[in-house]
Amino acid sequence: SPLCQALLTFLRNSERQKALNLDSELKTVPLDINTPYSLVELVLSIQETNDEYDCICTYADSLFTQQSVITIIEHFCVLLEMFTKNILCNVITNSMNSEHEKEMLCNWNRNESPLLWDNVIEKIYKNSKLLPNNIAIRGEAVTLSYENLWKKVNVLSKEILAIESKRIGIFMQKSETAIVAILSVLACGKSYVPIDPTFPVVRIEQMLADAHVLCCLCSLKTKTFAESFDTKIICVDITETIVDDIVEFNPISVNSKDEIYVLFTSGSTGNPKGVSVSHVSVANLVQSHVKTLNLSAEDKVFHMASLTFDVSVAEIFSTLCIGATLLEYSNWTQNIERVGASVLHITPSALQLLNHKKCSNLRIICSAGESLPLELAKKWINPTRAVFNSYGPTEATIYATETEVSKDQLTIGKPTANTEIHILDKYHISQPIGVPGELCISGIGVSNGYINNEKANKTQFVTIGGKLIYKTGDKARWLSNGEVQHL
Repeated sequence: SPLCQALLTFLRNSERQKALNLDSELKTVPLDINTPYSLVELVLSIQETNDEYDCICTYADSLFTQQSVITIIEHFCVLLEMFTKNILCNVITNSMNSEHEKEMLCNWNRNESPLLWDNVIEKIYKNSKLLPNNIAIRGEAVTLSYENLWKKVNVLSKEILAIESKRIGIFMQKSETAIVAILSVLACGKSYVPIDPTFPVVRIEQMLADAHVLCCLCSLKTKTFAESFDTKIICVDITETIVDDIVEFNPISVNSKDEIYVLFTSGSTGNPKGVSVSHVSVANLVQSHVKTLNLSAEDKVFHMASLTFDVSVAEIFSTLCIGATLLEYSNWTQNIERVGASVLHITPSALQLLNHKKCSNLRIICSAGESLPLELAKKWINPTRAVFNSYGPTEATIYATETEVSKDQLTIGKPTANTEIHILDKYHISQPIGVPGELCISGIGVSNGYINNEKANKTQFVTIGGKLIYKTGDKARWLSNGEVQHL
């Protein structure tokens, strides 16, 4: 190992002459020593010659590419230019990016895309009119067309309207009943708070209190447990016969910035925090996700995620907003192939439990929630199936970056529509391409923040350059192709 990794040497003309202590009758000729190897990992030698400075950079080519060394030199030039303008400038509060890099970073984040609509419940309602016979939900209990799905929403909405609480708890696990409950809450202009009945009692009590939930919708299975909490309970039974002559209920209009749901974080880094997300953020997610994955009304999307896991939002609404079919089955390892699922959102650890030689109908696999091993992805890629790697926190509405995985490289991709990615240092200065920093997110997907937690809001949601930015705490870097590598 070298004594040091990087070395900077600087020699003035006068100092060189003095060091040599030469007789005036002698002449000196510079000797070009072509060293075939680097004595340390990176050396920048600067030598004064008349009115100029000669710079020679020597590097270990096993550690650096020629382009990476050129980039380092460009950053050094930026630093020198800073000092020529102001010798007292603070280096740590100035970006080392060259003008060319700044332009590249700007272009990579230039992905504005106009929204065709900004409210998912209104879009689903329109589908009940435009695509009435399409199957919206197929499950173990019932199969509902879009027309019949909305009739179920009609019935339940009448009861929910009478409740004063702005937030309604969904006290059930994923099921056909839960989907009807969620849509009914949204149709009434309220927001939903998913609560998993398998959670510890103390955590459920904390969630109900934190979100000020005064009423919960439960299923026949969860009714007894739900009644043990201090909230109003409405039991939902979607197996009841559909009444055709009931007066139709149109969704109540809401502002696109209004809250659509509150999801609580896992609490792995402390107490669970309730994240408030707006309608427009989910509308943007759905439209970007549908376009990236090329989803269509012919797709059958298997609902994998728990309602308390944010990926469920992508599964539910990216399916129902395009007239596709949401598959609601348990025993997913057995049923994914049996029911003919064409789209699957799944964590890598769960994907490892499936046989890649089966599931012949699967044309799209969207991996999220964990780091995806390249070797696992390569097993599933074939001429009729694509694997996507998606990244994003609950605080930025699920997916902030997405990419189709190739067999050569694995990254978390490029920013999704109307989303910007910023790789920042601890002083909130943009890091150069290839240099690690904190992955931060801005754009339509950034949430309204944490409910009842101003302290966390001040540290995690910051305004930089007039933009509201969420600091993920994750480490990443830009690659030269405009994709982000999670570290």
